[in-house]
Amino acid sequence: MKPFSLLLLAGISLSALSLTGCMPNTDYAMLSPTLQDEAIRAGKGDVEAQFRLGWMYQNGLDDPKTNLKMPRDLSKSVYWYHKAAQKGYDKAQVNLAWMHFNGAGTPQNFSYARKYYQKAAKQGNIKAEYALGLMYATDVGKNLNFGKSIFWLSKAADHGFHEAELCLAYLYETIPATPLTLTPEQAREEAFKWYSKAAEHGFAKGQLKLAQLYAEGIGVAQDKQKAFELLSKSVAQGNQQAQFALTRFSAEAGDAKAQFELGQMYQTGHGIQENLSLAIQSYQKSAWQNYAPAQYALGRLYSQGKGVRENRAWAGHSALEEFYPSNKATKEDQQKAIGFFSRSAAQGNAKAQFALGVAYEYGVFVPENGQQAIHFYQKAAEQGEARAQLALGNAYMGENVLHGGELAGKWLQKAADQKLPQAQFKLGQLYEKGQGLWPQNREKAVEYYRLSADQNYKPAIFSLARMYEEGLGVKLNMPLAAQMYQKLADQNIAQAQFKLGQIYETGSASKDALEGIGLPADYKASTNWYRRSARGGYDRGQFALGMAEILGQGTAKLPLRGLYWVQKAADQGNAQAQFTLGKVFIDKNLGLYNLAKAVEYFQKAAAQEHAGAEFALALIYDNPDHHLYFNKTTAQKYFCQAESQGLVSVEEVPEKLADTVMRNRKIDLKKAVIVQKKAIAQLNDGSVR
Repeated sequence: MKPFSLLLLAGISLSALSLTGCMPNTDYAMLSPTLQDEAIRAGKGDVEAQFRLGWMYQNGLDDPKTNLKMPRDLSKSVYWYHKAAQKGYDKAQVNLAWMHFNGAGTPQNFSYARKYYQKAAKQGNIKAEYALGLMYATDVGKNLNFGKSIFWLSKAADHGFHEAELCLAYLYETIPATPLTLTPEQAREEAFKWYSKAAEHGFAKGQLKLAQLYAEGIGVAQDKQKAFELLSKSVAQGNQQAQFALTRFSAEAGDAKAQFELGQMYQTGHGIQENLSLAIQSYQKSAWQNYAPAQYALGRLYSQGKGVRENRAWAGHSALEEFYPSNKATKEDQQKAIGFFSRSAAQGNAKAQFALGVAYEYGVFVPENGQQAIHFYQKAAEQGEARAQLALGNAYMGENVLHGGELAGKWLQKAADQKLPQAQFKLGQLYEKGQGLWPQNREKAVEYYRLSADQNYKPAIFSLARMYEEGLGVKLNMPLAAQMYQKLADQNIAQAQFKLGQIYETGSASKDALEGIGLPADYKASTNWYRRSARGGYDRGQFALGMAEILGQGTAKLPLRGLYWVQKAADQGNAQAQFTLGKVFIDKNLGLYNLAKAVEYFQKAAAQEHAGAEFALALIYDNPDHHLYFNKTTAQKYFCQAESQGLVSVEEVPEKLADTVMRNRKIDLKKAVIVQKKAIAQLNDGSVR
């Protein structure tokens, strides 16, 4: 038999502690006048005062209304309980037994606990009767005795301690009948009697157990209506097991809604152990009755390959997360998913309509079809499905399918009004940039970013931090920005880790200003954050780490490893990294001279309007020694591109200078330093890519 849980007895746990044998000191000066009087009476032998003082030390007092204060001291509590218990005060005996049982203020001693429970029980104390019954039922202290357990629990129950009724029922139901000198039938009848009493006195567990007996006809004639009524009473008290039993009861009777709800319970493990196979079975029974929510649920499961969630494709996209499709979803599963979504959507289920919209927009299990996507998004959005409203707003803006500024605004606002964080973030972006129907209003942008950030939407937290960092639409507040970046960085958001690296590198948020976060200028810390960002795959973090290792800033000087990180950033399209590699390959002093590679990387950076790269290309194409690249027209084009950015002037780079520089096969990029710094500033705009 499993040990019967002593947690049923309020305050008792299965760990417990003996008198110290010496009188603890009582600091009367710490007590209020009223408590001093209580202590004096206790010292004179007043048994009730001794009990009250023990209780006060056990629990501690701090009552601002009465100004009564008492520090918690379990050893003093044990002392005063013991004083009162020795004089036969039953309440003190019960509490002292509890202290011994739990090892509170005294070493754990089950024998002492049982001794004092017995003393109190013999005086008719019902809590002691109950506790003693439990001790004999659980073999605590090696004194397992079912007969004594039932004797004391029966006394407690007869004296009105109704928790004992549930314990008695459990004992009669679970222990062998032989030790009780009862036949199995008699034991079942006793269990039924005590469960009935517990249920009658409003115990949800008693109602649940009695319902099970009626449902299965154990110890009583089978009565499913009675079982249903008892389960309903137990559910009304919040009993999850009863909720599961009631739902299963209704599901077995063929109720489609109950079958769906039972499937949810099995899928989520709510009130029962999670079991995906049983969840699918229950959903199928409901879906066969054309219950739309069950059809949608089955569609979700089949789209995941029957619940397998490894390798989630498209998991970063808020709309596609509706599917969480797995590479283990077979063709058959995919067809079933779309079939169930379609049947559910046809009955007006908004979630299923949204799912079909996603499927058609992104070609998930069906061919891409923008018009069909709009059709299903529209149906779901009109029913208030916020995700569909966002998708429809994006579609009307031309991001995915159609154009239509006013309609886009309508649906985005509806989604934001429903507190969908992605929609709030989207409106923040529109107001920040001043796009379409949204005039630039950075204060409004901050408002929407904050609404979204308050729901822990990470892109919004990042954008809000950037607004504080740059003082856009809000007063500049670097410490607050740093705190927000720190919050994201601790969650391994690589972009935020990069921003923290910048803050540490520049010391732009002082230790004092950060009120405990502490971000002084610290190259070592900066490089550590760049490293975390780089390992997270963020190109700007990779470039920053590469440069730190090349220069030995905050780390050992490791130029080759630094170039590795610069290369990784360049491969991701980072213009500054591409420009840097171009400079490496053009400089013969570094031993890596390769004009073709230099031109390749400069061109990649120039394609992103990197002025330094444009200037470098102009010098290369303007050099007649480079026969493969010499082209005055191309050189002039790159000079003009650099000039158009207001960074260099063609007149400042005469042909003679270019010829002299290139004849020496060495680019003097003194002027490029200016454009490089300007380009870096352009790149460090804080946007998340």
